[in-house]
Amino acid sequence: MGRSSSYLAIFYYIFAYYLSLFCVSQAKDTLGVDESIAVYKGDYLESANQRFRITTNYSLAGWYVTIQYVSMGQSIDVWAHDNYLTPASLQPAYLTMNADGRLVVYDSSQHRLIVVNSQQPVMINSTTATILDNGNLVLRAPGGNTVWQSFEIGR
Repeated sequence: MGRSSSYLAIFYYIFAYYLSLFCVSQAKDTLGVDESIAVYKGDYLESANQRFRITTNYSLAGWYVTIQYVSMGQSIDVWAHDNYLTPASLQPAYLTMNADGRLVVYDSSQHRLIVVNSQQPVMINSTTATILDNGNLVLRAPGGNTVWQSFEIGR
């Protein structure tokens, strides 16, 4: 009996180890053209080093897009794109990288709530959005050139 219990315990630990490899964060660091994340489900873009993430948050003034620094299970907003025109009653549902080069937050009815890069002078089709390991959110044109970045917008 002792030997079969040992084998079962070893099997359990090996199985748990391999299962944990597949259950690690499924967050990604880049949104491609016409890709979305479901922020209403708690999804977010996460830097490759898992220290920064972009999501939406709420204050008394309304909803906003935020970059958070994450350490030991705690997060703190380190950058925010304010949008005080967004009514508090309209909850963000999706963060989407549109084909026209805009990073947009939509509600569940597909109403545009926030355009993160609305101040960008020229929109470039097929832009991607990436959260880097230093916390900078960058939008890149197809050739890799940065066309907008959060570090240039002090909030």
